[in-house]
Amino acid sequence: MVNEALSPDALRSLARLEKACRANASQFSREAVLLFSSGAYARAFFLAQSGREELAKAQLAADRRQGDLSEEQFWSIFANHSRKFSYLKRSVADGHPEREVLSITIDDTAGIPEKLAREEALYVSADRNTFEPSTPESKVGKAVAEKAISALNDEISASNFLDLFGGANSRTAAAVSRRNDPAG
Repeated sequence: MVNEALSPDALRSLARLEKACRANASQFSREAVLLFSSGAYARAFFLAQSGREELAKAQLAADRRQGDLSEEQFWSIFANHSRKFSYLKRSVADGHPEREVLSITIDDTAGIPEKLAREEALYVSADRNTFEPSTPESKVGKAVAEKAISALNDEISASNFLDLFGGANSRTAAAVSRRNDPAG
């Protein structure tokens, strides 16, 4: 656990940030479904991936509020697309068996493929040798968009479920509990 005392105002702001990011992720999901239903699969994929990025920001806010991240760690991830996707794949470990201490580790390269896929769903690129265009629609089909929307909705549902037990940080706590459960 990072030993930085946060002011009551900072704690409230982080709680509002978490809530706003989760609400925005839900809005991205609704809009992605609309685009998907009209056949705009690449744009639907882009919005679904953007929603997943918003959920990472919500988790960052929750983890900062709980004292599991320093301010420097928070901002270095919050401001970087690939690191936010990497944060979705973070690993969590107990830091000490007698205290509520968590160690959060991320692989900075883990989110790069998702960041690049998201960008390809929005922009036309060109082959360096032939100048042949490659459109977002040629890169993202119906199945890929559907899978991304489904993943976003699953993560929103998990986040909402765990919110019943104290907020998004409970997802981190639940992961630690499952890891420590001999049956799990």
